[in-house]
Amino acid sequence: MNKITIELKDKDGNTKEVSFRLNSEACIEIEDTKKMPLLDYIQNESVTMIVDMLYYMRKFETTIFSKNDAKRLYDELIDNGWTYKRIIADIIYEGLVASGFLEKEEWENIKKQAELMKAKIQEKTQDTLENL
Repeated sequence: MNKITIELKDKDGNTKEVSFRLNSEACIEIEDTKKMPLLDYIQNESVTMIVDMLYYMRKFETTIFSKNDAKRLYDELIDNGWTYKRIIADIIYEGLVASGFLEKEEWENIKKQAELMKAKIQEKTQDTLENL
């Protein structure tokens, strides 16, 4: 079974593995609930989207995983040094690649475009600062 797995530490320093995968049942539920295709929904970057995706991506392993569990998992990720953007990139998008909902090449192109945009913004900011 394709999935991604990360390690998290609890407040006592104990390490645990957490796996993520999105199956077709969860994808259909997201699309039915949100009334939009999955790849459109994940572009709405928000904590709500992240928590929703964590919820659906953990349900493959444990059917008793709740939305409150997903909220706690989000907080646990943040406590482990993960950032909002890193969760989106390294868990949600990488999980979609592992789950077959996004092609690796497509994800690589998205990352390249984001890096180019970031470089352009930094260049523009530097030009603006130099002209002050």
